[in-house]
Amino acid sequence: MRPKELESRLSQLGDFRNPKLSLEQYMTRPHIAAQILGWTYASEEFDEIEDRLIIDLGAGGGALTAAAIYTGAGKVIGVELDDDAIALNLQNRENEDFEECRWDVVKADVRSFLECSWLKADVVISNPPFGTKNNAGVDFEFVRAAHNIASEAVYSLHKTSTRAGLERKAAKAGFDGEVVAEMQFDLPKTYNFHKSKNKCVSVDLWRFDCAKK
Repeated sequence: MRPKELESRLSQLGDFRNPKLSLEQYMTRPHIAAQILGWTYASEEFDEIEDRLIIDLGAGGGALTAAAIYTGAGKVIGVELDDDAIALNLQNRENEDFEECRWDVVKADVRSFLECSWLKADVVISNPPFGTKNNAGVDFEFVRAAHNIASEAVYSLHKTSTRAGLERKAAKAGFDGEVVAEMQFDLPKTYNFHKSKNKCVSVDLWRFDCAKK
């Protein structure tokens, strides 16, 4: 699928009507999802999507799930805690482009996978909460859970401003990770405290190699 077509199809997905600030709910932007799973990184550069079993941690409305399926994933299972997000996720699955057997979502707290897991996958993808609204450290909890689940690799988005801290935490945990891309996350006005219609946030795409763990 051509890059512009992938981004266009992802832009047709439904978005949150009443996002919850406590959960830092934002739909992953189409251009970001397309770059991560499409022609540039996970699918093309590292060839870790096609025919793989993928887990989408904190799946929300399913933007990364959809992108993974469009780029050849064998099956994607989303993990999501919020009932409204799950409803949106399932609504997006109804698109005629998707087969129900390849897109699933389960209700679970990501923290339940920090030590042991009943979910295992080849690759984990995630756009976790950045941990800026009374939940500091949650972003790395997602990384730890993802690392416990994946057998090949983890792809995870994090604010560029947290790079040094994440590097220290990853090194302490013994995780083999690197920043493979720097991106601009275009956030539309979502919450009352947002003053501008759009804001660009610098984010890093991290890849953690789980084959060496």
